[in-house]
Amino acid sequence: MIELVAREGNAVHFRLSGKISDEDYEQVLIPTIAGILDWHSKVNCVMEFSEEFERYELGAMWEDAKFGISHKNDFTRVAVVGASKWIQWGVKIGEKMMDGELRTFPAGEGEAGWGWVKD
Repeated sequence: MIELVAREGNAVHFRLSGKISDEDYEQVLIPTIAGILDWHSKVNCVMEFSEEFERYELGAMWEDAKFGISHKNDFTRVAVVGASKWIQWGVKIGEKMMDGELRTFPAGEGEAGWGWVKD
């Protein structure tokens, strides 16, 4: 599940838990980001992985890849909080494909990530 935690101006904070599906992208993440881009030229985003995070389903991985490619120039800052080693590895690859700045934060540091993206 992808949950909207906070939204302020062009900054948004999502929490990921359990299994992430393509519906999570279609119903929560994509419309929220699109709404921000309707009013702002760039987005700052926190993706916080909870302890209950299990995995991305195949459809979610596809939606994430499509979304990342089509919006690679739309992010100024992205904070990834509490991600497993394999997700951090993917983040490092994704960072090379986007214009914005990307940082990882340890689990439990969602507020630090939120402060950084709102800076």
